[in-house]
Amino acid sequence: MLSRETAFMFNNLLFATFTFTVLLGTMFPLVVEAFTNEKVSVGAPFFNQMTVPLCVALLFLLGVGPMLPWRAARTDQLRRESVPPIAAFFVTLVLALIFHVRSIYGVLAFAFTGFALVANVQQFAMAAAARRRATGANPVGALWGAMNANPRRYGGYIAHIGVIIIALGITASSVFRTESEATLRVGEAMRIGEYSVRFDSLFASREPHRDIVGAVMSVTVNGKKLGVLEPRLNWYVSEGGNTTPTPGVRSSFRNDLYLVLKEYSAPTSAQGQTASISAIVEPWVSWIWFGALVIASGAVFGAVKRRGDRPLDPDAGAGIA
Repeated sequence: MLSRETAFMFNNLLFATFTFTVLLGTMFPLVVEAFTNEKVSVGAPFFNQMTVPLCVALLFLLGVGPMLPWRAARTDQLRRESVPPIAAFFVTLVLALIFHVRSIYGVLAFAFTGFALVANVQQFAMAAAARRRATGANPVGALWGAMNANPRRYGGYIAHIGVIIIALGITASSVFRTESEATLRVGEAMRIGEYSVRFDSLFASREPHRDIVGAVMSVTVNGKKLGVLEPRLNWYVSEGGNTTPTPGVRSSFRNDLYLVLKEYSAPTSAQGQTASISAIVEPWVSWIWFGALVIASGAVFGAVKRRGDRPLDPDAGAGIA
């Protein structure tokens, strides 16, 4: 049971369950409509309730898998290697509670990302230490030599770290999400998080396939103007007058700000114009895209064939990517 093969088996079972869950939630409304002619919808609550526990379990396997050798694990070695990741699990768990993460799955997701991150980084540290003892190379040279000797293995670990970064981004953007709504007159502002959002004016335009009404919103932080966002409402005449909002978005490495125009009134006097704005701040969204780049770099690193020294650790001969 304590082997990498077993970890892969559970990993594949979780992915299969994940795939079936998404397929069920996607196809169920279509099947019901085909047989009963009634429209039903399966929204975010279903997918969150069904898939979030699977994601937490996958994070656990991301940490356990690298610590397990092929065929069978020695309990003394496994116990020794599991101490830092378990310590990271409890430290991250306490930090999540200190920062008032109220969702149990949010707390577990943060804790297991800490567990998995330390478990994967530990593999690089152990390989570099072993190579340094054998060759006397400096830490950077020892690490590169170990990675270069088995690119598939360490490319897989890099991809693991990318997945962990994505999990951090998704979890933080969900549990620390803030939202506020306000109806503003021209010149009035609302606050959300660190941002102050002021309503300046309305504008209207016409394109061949749609009519547009938008709001000009100035965004500032601590009195410093960051720019202007223009959330819009779009009317598609050719589609029966369907209305679709286009949010104004400001992205940074720390967080994303979204402004959505819900309603408006546009009297002839500019002072009488009003706009109902929904403002949302989600932290660490850009980490999701950064994690995808890390995964891609791990795949590229693992795919490039190199010639070099034989790996020093006996478990390095088989890649896990």
